[in-house]
Amino acid sequence: MKVVDCRGLTCPGPVIQTKKAMEEMEGGGAIAVRVDSEASRENVRRFAESRGAKVNIDEVDGEGFRITIDRPAGEAAETTGSRAVVFIAGETVGTGDDKLGRILMEGFVNTLAEQDAAPDKVLMMNAGVKLAAEGSTVTEPLQALLDRGCEIL
Repeated sequence: MKVVDCRGLTCPGPVIQTKKAMEEMEGGGAIAVRVDSEASRENVRRFAESRGAKVNIDEVDGEGFRITIDRPAGEAAETTGSRAVVFIAGETVGTGDDKLGRILMEGFVNTLAEQDAAPDKVLMMNAGVKLAAEGSTVTEPLQALLDRGCEIL
């Protein structure tokens, strides 16, 4: 069984690593994902279940959680869905702590770029346009989206 150690990673890192490991599973199988936060545990669980996998979670004393993901042979690792238009109206996600909001927005844009199916369009308005400006922390993932055919407006 492959073990994916995501301890120390903040979201969406554990989900992205889990997705990559599930994509590498040929003909079904099981993997174990190690995380050290409840938020990561729940995000990985929801992701795996959304892909048709059975999930078992064990708490490991002082070391977080071990998530065992079992995907039966013949089950698809991905679900298909419609492509989307993403609307970004600010530099942050949420209100209140701007530093945290910027970290969350960076994670969101990086996750968009990691998805198998890029959105059709990313529409940026108001302070959201600053994300596309030179010096932004997300210019590389935005460029990756452009390279995959996503239109950024």
